[in-house]
Amino acid sequence: MDDNKHEIIKWNSDARYALGPYKLLTQSIGIWPLDHFGIIVFLQVFVILLIQCLVTIIFIHELITKGNCDLITDVVDALSLVAVNIMATFKMIVPLINKKRMHFIIKSIIKDWTTVCDKKSKKIMLKYAFAGRIFLYLLMIGSNSLVIGTILGNPPTTYKFSSDQISDNATVLRNIPFGANCWVSTSMSMSIYFGYYGLIVVHCLISSIINVGSDSCMCGIALHVCGQLNLLYTDMESLDGKKNFFSLRKQINQLSQRYAYLIKLANAYQGTLSLIVLLQVATNMFVISISGVLLLWGLETGNNDFIISALVRILLLFCELFVYSFIGESLSTQFGSLKLAIYNCSWYEMSPLLAKDLLFIMMKANYAFHLTAGKICYMNLSSFTNFAKMMFSYFSFLRLIFRE
Repeated sequence: MDDNKHEIIKWNSDARYALGPYKLLTQSIGIWPLDHFGIIVFLQVFVILLIQCLVTIIFIHELITKGNCDLITDVVDALSLVAVNIMATFKMIVPLINKKRMHFIIKSIIKDWTTVCDKKSKKIMLKYAFAGRIFLYLLMIGSNSLVIGTILGNPPTTYKFSSDQISDNATVLRNIPFGANCWVSTSMSMSIYFGYYGLIVVHCLISSIINVGSDSCMCGIALHVCGQLNLLYTDMESLDGKKNFFSLRKQINQLSQRYAYLIKLANAYQGTLSLIVLLQVATNMFVISISGVLLLWGLETGNNDFIISALVRILLLFCELFVYSFIGESLSTQFGSLKLAIYNCSWYEMSPLLAKDLLFIMMKANYAFHLTAGKICYMNLSSFTNFAKMMFSYFSFLRLIFRE
């Protein structure tokens, strides 16, 4: 990871196919690891973080001073937005703090694409790259549909309020995309109101790009590492014990070095992602909790809008937790399967010296890689099941409270 950052990194068409969408998204928010952190990038990051922090502070202030003056769904949306804002801020800051690690990871991926020769290996790598792109497009469609749908469903109020309307007992409100409409004063000038509305719209779009860019990039990196481990498994399993001693020893040595390099790559990935995963789990559990209150409220009152809104939010957040758990499970499984690949090769036809080398590699392969949430818990399918059980227990407890 101490490699020269000013080294010219050559891309090819396959590398652009695999990393191009992630580069475009992360460059738009100033966190692409290969970009020099100059004045323009600094200003780009500063403005984005300023917008994120400004909207977060405004919403927290409104929640404290005005609270629930409209529908309960607006308060839940506001709390969810604050939580997502904090998460998005960390998704920008953490990669910048770990820029050296991210530079090493991206450079390694580009090198893998530019050095692969045989068609079989390239086909496997393209399969994992395609899966990453599918996840990116699904995430982008889902996130942007949710944000744009909410904005279009709450267009700005274009007419002015007269003093008679304001003093009348009738409820007069101005629309905002997220949060309670009663938070916006009707005495506010139209220019300030449109500026405030525009700030929230820009913020929502930026927040969507940050979350989509960060999550898809991290997923794409994990899938690439899984692809490289798959190739290593195939190469290990196809070792021919009848080959010449020296050529076979050279091949085993290369595979051993490749395995050590992939461990280094995975550890760099884990070191960068660990804090983000911890905060993501905490954020998702918090939003699922308050959405659960909304769901039970809707069931008690028979309000279908509340029920649908809560169910969609809970489902999306559980899907995100599942993706992180699946990534962790896949990496752990791929690392753990290398011992089986060595055992399946024709080691019994090799000289005792080479067989001992393979035994040594198997001992190294006992290293268990786990993607963790802040080194507190493993992210795997078992953990996802535990998260789901915990939240359903929480919902059951809330349901008893509502009944009483």
